Amino acid sequence: WTQESTGAKLLKAQHPEMETYLLGKHASMLNCADCHMPIEQAEDGTVYHSHLLVSPLENETLLSTCVQCHGDTDMVEFVHRLQARVTDRETEVGNLLSMFNDALTEAVASGNYDEQTLNEIRKLYREAQWYFDFCYVENAEGAHNSDLAFYCLDTSVEKKVNTIFWV
Repeated sequence: WTQESTGAKLLKAQHPEMETYLLGKHASMLNCADCHMPIEQAEDGTVYHSHLLVSPLENETLLSTCVQCHGDTDMVEFVHRLQARVTDRETEVGNLLSMFNDALTEAVASGNYDEQTLNEIRKLYREAQWYFDFCYVENAEGAHNSDLAFYCLDTSVEKKVNTIFWV
């Protein structure tokens, strides 16, 4: 889609949970059901994973899976602390991206820049926005893959730090 105020052709990430999980350290040993679908037993004795997705932080049975690698770590506190760091960084980067948007909007409206220059800046803005959005819309707030979350947020900043001062 094209952002009207900047003329930038932007992308929208849609639920990148699978990608963040697959690129993380847990993918080699756990699947989605292990963390989000507790094991239940039917009246006839059949054991199965529930089809209701839940947060492992709200289910003691699912949290017990974490003990295999994390030992006696308080996983609820650990994950909440990690998510707070990611969310704080998202806010910081989102504010910078908003400033970039404002500067690009002003540059477009001013008529002082040729289309080639604007397109170079739009490209950087698109990339910065994409990396930010990929992290921002991932519903685990970094719990699926905090390394990737911080990489995306840091890359977003790198894309715009060199351009924010051109106006």
